[in-house]
Formats: sequence, structure tokens, C-alpha cells
Amino acid sequence: MFYATSADVVPFETFGPSKAEEMRGQLKLANDNNVRTGMMGTVFAVLWHTSSGAVNICQIGFAKDIKDVMYAGMPWKEWMLNRLNEGIVT
Repeated sequence: MFYATSADVVPFETFGPSKAEEMRGQLKLANDNNVRTGMMGTVFAVLWHTSSGAVNICQIGFAKDIKDVMYAGMPWKEWMLNRLNEGIVT
């Protein structure tokens, strides 16, 4: 169990040059697969347990209805944290 407390956008370089290149390749593969199956794209979510320092990187596909969130002016952080914490999936 977890509860997400914040969300930020960080460059791949945050994880070091070799990891950055690996992550770019993984993101491209996941994105190509998600687009092929009708999704709009893919993002990485880095889950970091602040007490233990444990880290997990997850690939998350997002549907075309993400545009509704953007057009409605809803802040993406609220939208993302709500889904992480409430288990809302589409």
C-alpha cells in the first residue's frame, strides 16, 4: 500500500547518463506499443518510498480522453495524484 504525496516532472538525466539512455529506449518501446493498441501515449511514473529509499519505475499508458483533462484546465498533478491514490483507472 502507498499514498502518493507529490508529483513532478524531471528529466531522464536525473537518473544518470546511462540510465537516461536506457529509459528513453524503454519509453519508446512502451509508447509504440500503447499507440498501436489505441492509447495516446506513455509516461513513466517513478515511485519513491521516502522512508526506505525504495524506487520503482512504472510505465503508464494514457488514453485519448486525457485531452478532456487538459481542455478543462484541470491541473495534471491533481489528476495524477487522484488516480494514484484512489485506484481510478480507465
